[in-house]
Formats: sequence, structure tokens, C-alpha cells
Amino acid sequence: MQQIIKGTEPTELTEYKRKNPTHRYDDLGDDPEQIRLAIRQACLDEQAYLCTYCCRQIGSKDHDCMNEHILPRQHYPQHSFDFNNIVASCTTKGCCDDAKENQEISISPLSPRCETEFKFNISGTITGLTNDAKQTIDVLKLGDSLQQNQKLVDIRKQAIANFLFSQSTTIDDLVEDDELLTLLIEDLQQITEGKLQPFAPIITKALKNWINGNK
Repeated sequence: MQQIIKGTEPTELTEYKRKNPTHRYDDLGDDPEQIRLAIRQACLDEQAYLCTYCCRQIGSKDHDCMNEHILPRQHYPQHSFDFNNIVASCTTKGCCDDAKENQEISISPLSPRCETEFKFNISGTITGLTNDAKQTIDVLKLGDSLQQNQKLVDIRKQAIANFLFSQSTTIDDLVEDDELLTLLIEDLQQITEGKLQPFAPIITKALKNWINGNK
């Protein structure tokens, strides 16, 4: 998970709410005005095309992402059109939005706590450093162990390995080379055509955590 900084809501949503002040998200129905797509595009742009929860790349093919309400709209219909309550999530079975369903999470992807209460490991797992973080991981099935979500753990581990291979380096090379680590992190933070590379925030944190734990 990475912290998302919300921007201004899309003009299509603002206009729709002006014309339909009593409507909720579910009133969009077939959505001939494509309000859902406008919301999703705005979320993808501010998230650099990464899932708000697992950070896999989304938005490159049909049906690989959706509008996710942080506070479930079934329980909080009054917030269903609040752009600050909507993010883009992947549609992967068994994690993120699919696992969350109508549950609430203790740590929102809009909170700076995302950057301090989760620890990412080069093994591909994620560790919750607080009870709230552990609850959030459990609800979203973000892979604190192979038993919880082996597929996601394996994908993250491979993403870290692939990135290091692409840079012609290994994790051991970074232990005594702060300058190299800094350069790699800068590379991971580069946005190309509006997109970050898959799992970039997680790879960054995993590398930092591993290096800090070995110095």
C-alpha cells in the first residue's frame, strides 16, 4: 500500500452531482454519461496506474480495475459520491477490493500511516507493525505470509528480483553502496507516460528496509 494524495474531482462528477443532488453512486445504473469511467481515470492518473492496495499495475486492459469506495458505499451511502472516498483498485480475485467487499479497513490509503505502519520484505511478504496495520492486511489479504496470499507474495518477490536484474545488480551489492541504492530508488520513482512501474513503491520500501536491517 502507498499513500494516495487525492486531487480535484473530475468535472463530469461535479456536474452530475449538481444536476442530481439527491443521487448516490448506485443511481448511476447503466451510466450513459460514463461518470464511473471519468472517476476511474482521475484515480488512475493520481495513482500513477497502480492499485491503491497492492500496487500492481492497472488500467492497461479491460476490467483490470474498478472504483473502490474506502468507506463501503453499502454502509456509507452519503459518501458514495465523495471523490475523496474513491480510489482505483485492481480486480484480482482473493485480494484488495475482492477480499474487502463491504468490510472497513483500519488504515486508509489516504493516510500517511501507510508509509510507516507496513513493512515490506524482499521475500515478498508484508508485515503489519501495528494492530491496525495487521487488520488492514488481513482484510485486504495483502500477503503477510504464503498461507494468506502466496500468489501476491511470489509476484512481489519476483518483481524485486526482476528490477535488480534489470539494473545489473543484486541485493548484496547495495549493502555498502548508499549511492547506488539512492540511484535505484530515484529510478523507481520515475513516472513515464503517467505510470510508475509495477510495484515500484513496494520495491523501494523493501530495498530500504533490507538495507537498513543489515547495516
